[in-house]
Amino acid sequence: MTGILGKLAHYRYQLILVLICCLIVTSGYWFIQEQKRELIEDACLNLATIADLKTSQIVAWRRERLIEATLLYQNSMVAHRITEHFKGAEETIVRREIRAWLEQMRDAGGYNKVMLFRPNGKLASAASYESTPPKSEYSDLARRAALSKELIFTDLHYDPGTDRIDIDIIIPVIDRRGGRNNCVAVLVIDINPYRHLYPLIRTFAAPSYSGETLLVRRDGNDVLYLSMLRFKPGAELRYRTPLNNTEMPAVQAVLGREGIISGIDYRGVPVYAALRTIPGSTWSIVVKTDTQEILEPVSERVWYVAGTCLLFALATAMALSLWWKRKREAYLRKQYETELNFNRELRIAEQSLLDANTHLEERVAIRTEELSNSNSQLRQEVAERKQVEELLRKHFHIIQQSPVAIILTDLGGSIEFVNPKFTEYSGYSYEEVIGQNPRIMKTEFTPPEVHKQLWETITAGRTWNGEFCNRRKNGEIFWEYAKILPFKDQDGNIASYMAFKEDITRHKQLEDKLAQSRKLETIGQIASGVAHEVRNPLNAILSISEALFREKEIEGNPEYSPYITHIRTQVNRLADLMNDLLDLGKPISPANAQVLPLLEFCRETMELWNVSGMAENRHGVVTAADETATTRVLADSVKLQQVIFNLLENSGHHSSSDCAIILHLAVPEPSSGMAVVRIIDRGRGIPEESIQRVFEPFYSNRRGGTGLGLSLVKHFIENMNGSVRIWNNDPPPGCTAEVRIPLATRESE
Repeated sequence: MTGILGKLAHYRYQLILVLICCLIVTSGYWFIQEQKRELIEDACLNLATIADLKTSQIVAWRRERLIEATLLYQNSMVAHRITEHFKGAEETIVRREIRAWLEQMRDAGGYNKVMLFRPNGKLASAASYESTPPKSEYSDLARRAALSKELIFTDLHYDPGTDRIDIDIIIPVIDRRGGRNNCVAVLVIDINPYRHLYPLIRTFAAPSYSGETLLVRRDGNDVLYLSMLRFKPGAELRYRTPLNNTEMPAVQAVLGREGIISGIDYRGVPVYAALRTIPGSTWSIVVKTDTQEILEPVSERVWYVAGTCLLFALATAMALSLWWKRKREAYLRKQYETELNFNRELRIAEQSLLDANTHLEERVAIRTEELSNSNSQLRQEVAERKQVEELLRKHFHIIQQSPVAIILTDLGGSIEFVNPKFTEYSGYSYEEVIGQNPRIMKTEFTPPEVHKQLWETITAGRTWNGEFCNRRKNGEIFWEYAKILPFKDQDGNIASYMAFKEDITRHKQLEDKLAQSRKLETIGQIASGVAHEVRNPLNAILSISEALFREKEIEGNPEYSPYITHIRTQVNRLADLMNDLLDLGKPISPANAQVLPLLEFCRETMELWNVSGMAENRHGVVTAADETATTRVLADSVKLQQVIFNLLENSGHHSSSDCAIILHLAVPEPSSGMAVVRIIDRGRGIPEESIQRVFEPFYSNRRGGTGLGLSLVKHFIENMNGSVRIWNNDPPPGCTAEVRIPLATRESE
């Protein structure tokens, strides 16, 4: 037992080094695993959100079809008109109206065919994009609906006759006038899922190279894929997998499971998927993303963590080795001095011990040889010490050339050392920061609680990491990711603190830009859904209203004219609102950009605005600097004109009729590659608390405004690589809107 303890004591420093290395490796491994867990949680949350959005959109799409069918199911006016057509009353006029009504329904709903059958299954009229005659199955479905007097909504099915996928709605038209309940006709609507349903399913709500949305249902002992597959073209209603492949998310979905799972998709690739059941149908939806794509960001940090662990291990090993060498050197020096004292005593006793001279000479020779060996060993250790010092110098150069900023402070927080990367980040020189506290870069954007938590963590001997918003020497704000850890002496007491910092300002800007892009993308998705929600009822209102307007009692009657005009005006206003919402979520194609003479373009735009109803009795003028006569810009002419129109209209709403609105072309800025256009008014200005929010979607402080005009301006200009800003005039009154547009280059011309 004593021998084992002795060996352990002899190798105690090596054991300490091994334990420290194990601790560093364990910490790095734990950090990577924690990053993986957080990425998977975020991805699962995104998948669940997309699955809920797609489920609600599909349910809304089915509900729109059923609502439209219900409006026609028991519509006495439609039944009366169709009955007159079948009886031959006003045959030419009624046949034309019925034909126009069917075509309007086909165009408004985006259907393949809209067919009108007699109750006996005979085709009476049809509006179709195709020249092929209706298939016989439609007649059978019409007779069945006429007998049952119930709506029939078929499932997705493959039609071998037309070699396409269809979904049909069969609507019996019931005449309930006078207490009757007769089926006078049957409407058959042939829906092409490739026009609305499949694009709705296939659109993925977040940028992803592997993300995919699947629509499936159970077909016997198989899973039948109803929608298009991203990695297997032409698979809809043709590709299926057996139900015994329970590791596949699609199998779990048709078996009734909902939630987030991990499994293997139809390509044999590991994925994470969100499962939902479509209410009121046999369909289930699967939203999935490859596991490899989710975990890709972790690989970017593995080498950083590995390098940091290696650096710490090497520094610890060098420190222990240097301490051991110094302790060994002190021991040998003490032994050497002892031997010298012993030789001195031998020379004093030589006179009195002549009889032992021979013995003493032998002993002195032995001791001399030992001392010689000790000297040789000492010289060797000195040489080794120089090698260690050279190694330390090399590692010091590594720290000096580190891609991250390194700061060393004492227990009070005073800076003792910084590397060149810190001076590059902060703008302070080495001499300026030595002895200073890092709080000289502190800003109000970092909450005091962060600094309090930092000091509580590191004074407790633990490592702290997080983000700071600091200020450079020149006053510029920048963001840092910091990792701060305490260093302890051999007694276990904290001796100093070391911080590793990385400038993440660019990453924060990219995150903000990505968040704004996702916000607009989300608004575009919502706008698309709202457009589908509103347009179908709007089309139904238009169809019924136009039919009413043609009634003898209404058509040409001046008593109803104001109401007809009001209905059409409000419907057009709602349609314009839907178009603005859709434009807000769409990027501008670079192919639409063209070279425009800016001064001539602005004059034409101002002339159009002055004569339009948008000017509202206000007058606009164009002014320009002499240098702008030949200024040419690269932009989408339609979108740029809409931008200037919106800004002129906004200025007009805030200006009185006796104030002119100025469209001024400033001197171009070749250094930035931008042309500058300013719209200046003398109105009442914008409240200071609102001026920061004017470009936010749906924010408006004007009665009757939608809050989309300035949002569209910012969206269009930034998509054309320009910028826009608004400020109140100094001195008042009024405000100025400045638009910067890229100048045309020789390559673009």
